[in-house]
Amino acid sequence: MNLDIQRTKPQKKSANLSISIDLLQLAKEDNLNLSKMLEESLQWYKKKKQEKEWIDKNKKAFVDYNRMINEHGLYSDERRLF
Repeated sequence: MNLDIQRTKPQKKSANLSISIDLLQLAKEDNLNLSKMLEESLQWYKKKKQEKEWIDKNKKAFVDYNRMINEHGLYSDERRLF
């Protein structure tokens, strides 16, 4: 089976940003790609934000599950070897 999946690059848009002179100088000295660094940082931020939203959305389920475990124990308690 031949899977010809085309990977499309995300659309990009230029943006004007301000950055402190000393940090810009450091980036230039170290040949850093600021666009790439910002994009990676925002991807990380987006992932963490989504994780937090998921936890907040499911918080009641976590509380209910923990309450059930505290009241009834784990299903595998009878089979534990330790």
